[in-house]
Amino acid sequence: MYELSKKNIIRSKIEFNNVYRDGRSYVSHSLIIRVMKSKNIKGKVGFAVGKKIGNAVIRNRMKRLLREAYRFCQHDIIKDVSIILIAREPMLNMKCAEVIGVFKKLCSKSNILMRSRGE
Repeated sequence: MYELSKKNIIRSKIEFNNVYRDGRSYVSHSLIIRVMKSKNIKGKVGFAVGKKIGNAVIRNRMKRLLREAYRFCQHDIIKDVSIILIAREPMLNMKCAEVIGVFKKLCSKSNILMRSRGE
């Protein structure tokens, strides 16, 4: 029910660049999401953590937190969008529940939640 399949993850540089170029940003203190309405790569998600955040262990932990937040909320998100979640440094000290809360707030702000659109 709450699994994130590998076919739904953006991995290619071309897809990342498309979402970065054509997507719209929504920013919070600890998280940025880029949302792009698309027909080609709809329903996909990418995760990014910059090298300035920390070493590989820290970056991988933050990506796990981002994946878990998306996995938990994926059934509430409309299917015709592609999303990139970008971690910011304040996320270092956050727990999973806090990351999920921030992600939900940004999703409602970007109007991609099914409930917020009346679907």
